[in-house]
Amino acid sequence: MRLYTFLARCHDVLDLTKTTIQFSKLSKVEIGGTKGKDLTSSIQEIYLDFQNAVDTFKAIEYDLMDADAHKFEVDYSTFCSAVKEIERRLGAVISSGVDDCLTVYGRFQLLDSFDSDLLHRSIIQDELEGKYIELVHAFGTDLRIAQEQFLSSY
Repeated sequence: MRLYTFLARCHDVLDLTKTTIQFSKLSKVEIGGTKGKDLTSSIQEIYLDFQNAVDTFKAIEYDLMDADAHKFEVDYSTFCSAVKEIERRLGAVISSGVDDCLTVYGRFQLLDSFDSDLLHRSIIQDELEGKYIELVHAFGTDLRIAQEQFLSSY
């Protein structure tokens, strides 16, 4: 039982580390477009809120790997709740950014400016699912237009 508890703790610490790495890349994101300045500001605010959650976690005074430190479950749960809220906000900002882009290329550039692992987080993915479908349809439309133009030139 103790080994299982320790392995679960290792999994939680690994998840914490991966999450921190994924969200740390938000510090470098800048969004263009008509609402780019506002969206970039929102991203920076989200990043600062994430950093506050990480700083709170860093301030704990017990050994993270001590399986007998039961306060970890409470602290980790609080951190995960904060991350879920941050993911919801981030998904809404990215969705708004996609709506602001006028071209398929611009939408791809916007999505490419975020870490792919970050975009695969379930809450963000749920927020963007409809946008991905719209993007594929728009890409298909652009391809049909290009094909028609190519064929009409003969």
